[in-house]
Amino acid sequence: MSRALLIVIALAACSKRNTSTTTTTGPTGNGTGTTNSDPGTGTGPGTGTSTGTQTPPPFNSEADCPAIQVKAPDSVSQGTKARVAATLVGGTGTPTYKWTVSAGSVASGQGTAVITVDTSGLKGTSVVATLEIGGVPTQCATTSATATLLVGP
Repeated sequence: MSRALLIVIALAACSKRNTSTTTTTGPTGNGTGTTNSDPGTGTGPGTGTSTGTQTPPPFNSEADCPAIQVKAPDSVSQGTKARVAATLVGGTGTPTYKWTVSAGSVASGQGTAVITVDTSGLKGTSVVATLEIGGVPTQCATTSATATLLVGP
């Protein structure tokens, strides 16, 4: 075996392995992996592999659950279409909207954040509009809200 070949073999055997830790943050959680690389014999970059696992973050009701507010006018004239609107602040998931009213009917907007309520024939009636939110974490304690309006003459 030639002396040059022995030197190359000796250099390859003496090369150091470098280890680094990589932390990644993603929408589903955090994970840590280890990367091992071998710098080789000085003639090029080393190679390595990276492995890691991601675990979902713990549930946080303040961050994961939306605050729900429903607004309606205090009173409307009979026969008018009353606008009722929901505002969601924060939360995760894609919310869905299901409205019910205690009297009258949802004239338009079912499945959205804003509805109109038909108040025909409801003179002197209080109408409660209730919103049920879906598509949010099941651990959320509050998934509904209401607003009340009075139908006048």
